[in-house]
Amino acid sequence: MQIKIKLYKMNNLKLKVVSTILLALLSYIPKASAGEPCCHLLICCRSTNDGMKFLVNGKWNPAHDYGDINQVSDIMQKIKEAGVRNVIIDMTNASQWTNLWKEFEPMVNNVQKVCRQKNMQFFIFIGADFTEDDKKNINSTPFSFWNAMAKNVWEMWAQDPTYNRYGYGDDRPILIVFQPSEMYWDRYQAAPDSAKTYLSKFHIGTTQVNDPILPGKSNHRADDNSEIYFLINLSDKPVEREISFRAVGKTEKWDSQSGEIQSIKGKTTKNKTIIPTKLKPLESVIYVFIRK
Repeated sequence: MQIKIKLYKMNNLKLKVVSTILLALLSYIPKASAGEPCCHLLICCRSTNDGMKFLVNGKWNPAHDYGDINQVSDIMQKIKEAGVRNVIIDMTNASQWTNLWKEFEPMVNNVQKVCRQKNMQFFIFIGADFTEDDKKNINSTPFSFWNAMAKNVWEMWAQDPTYNRYGYGDDRPILIVFQPSEMYWDRYQAAPDSAKTYLSKFHIGTTQVNDPILPGKSNHRADDNSEIYFLINLSDKPVEREISFRAVGKTEKWDSQSGEIQSIKGKTTKNKTIIPTKLKPLESVIYVFIRK
C-alpha cells in the first residue's frame, strides 16, 4: 500500500504534521511497524456471559477466570498469536473495585506475570465518574477516588517493565480514563491538586468506548507553537457533529489526501474551539491550531 501526501511550504510545523499523519495512518495498515493494537480484558464489569462459551485450555467453558493463571496464560497466548502484544485491564467500575479488591488484585497480578513470561505488556483503564449507586456507597469525590486508584496502579504495577509507557518523548506510564476528553479535561483542571497527586504521574488518555456519535480515532500532538489533531471515521456510515478541541488560535484544516490547507473559523471560548465536522466513511481530517 502506498500513501502519497502532498504538502507545500515544508517548515518544521508541516514536517511535524506529516509525522503525525503517518503515525496515525500506519496504525491501520496490516504488519506496519507503527501503531500498537490492544486487547481489552474485562476483569470488572463482566456479565454472566449469557450462555456464551470460551475456548480455554482446549475446553469450551461458559466463563473465564483471570484468577486461574493457567487460564490467563492460555488466553494471553491466543491474544499473542493474533498479533497483539498489549492488553488493557478494565478497572472502570468504582463499586466493584471497592468491594472486590481482594478478588480482583490477584487477577491483575496474574496478567502481569504472564506478560513477563510471554514478552507482552499491559496498562490500566480506570473510571472517571460515579454511578448513582457509587454516590450512595462511596464517601469520596470521583477525582479523589480515582486518584487513590491511580496510587494503587502506580505502586503495584506501573513501575514494572511490562507496564506500557507512552513514548514519543514522554516516558510516563499510560492510564486510560472512561470519559470523553471534552468532559474530562475541564473537570481535571477544576479538581484540586490534592485529588491529582497520582493521576498527574501518568500520561492520561481519554475514551468513551460506547460513544455512538463519532466512531473512530483521534490522535493529538502539541509543541510550543501548535496543537495538531488527526481525526478518522472508522465506521461505514457518515458522521456529522460539532467537535470540541482544547485549543485556540489560527485554525487550519488539512486534507491528508490532497494536501490542501484551508483556513477555517470555529466557535471559540477561553480555551476551546468548536468546529462542525463532517466525515464520510473512513474519511480523515487534520486540524492545526497555531498559537498567536
